[in-house]
Amino acid sequence: MLGAIEILLNAHGSSAFADRHPLQRTWRAAGVAARHAGPVPAVGPEVYGKSLLDVDERVSLMV
Repeated sequence: MLGAIEILLNAHGSSAFADRHPLQRTWRAAGVAARHAGPVPAVGPEVYGKSLLDVDERVSLMV
């Protein structure tokens, strides 16, 4: 999905990054969603392992 948004941004040029442009909001929302912990495959096993070992430490999110 991010690749498709990048293609649209390239087609629209720099005006697509204006605050009033709906594509800018879509690009920003997709970027935030892609960086959320849910889609990162390593987060689940890390959280599970830390809970088994009773480790009280934040998730590293090293990808």
